[in-house]
Amino acid sequence: MVERRRQALSIVLAVLASLAATAQALPQSAAALRLELTNETGGLRLVNSGAEPLMIRSAIAVEKEEGHDWVTIATEYRAVAQCGRQSSVDPVEIAPGATLTIVPWRGFSCSGQCDAVCRANVYYGPGAFRFIVTTLPGGQRSTSPTFLLPPRPEG
Repeated sequence: MVERRRQALSIVLAVLASLAATAQALPQSAAALRLELTNETGGLRLVNSGAEPLMIRSAIAVEKEEGHDWVTIATEYRAVAQCGRQSSVDPVEIAPGATLTIVPWRGFSCSGQCDAVCRANVYYGPGAFRFIVTTLPGGQRSTSPTFLLPPRPEG
């Protein structure tokens, strides 16, 4: 009986040591990226608080709270500081200590960020939403604080 307990304790300690080593081996990017809201209805700022450059996917996911779950919605939202002709697939680099303030999302399925023409534009409000930014390499996800969209789109 004592021997089985020792074996079980050894296994638990080995698993804990492995988990600690894995956590230490994670790239700095997961801890260094901070997501902040710049307003209550879809403004986002990304802050690299680390000492190394961060690479993120240019596409930012938007999730809506449905009951007790978060559901990814179909929308075009990119990590861009200004509207214009940018690639939608190229990763975005954020320098150490730098901040990237992104053009706000206005709550629409398309033309929700920059003025793009869209035939079937849908407004997703009202509701609670959050942004998901993915760092590269590795695909670690960072989540913004929750924000609310009003029943009707602003301006």
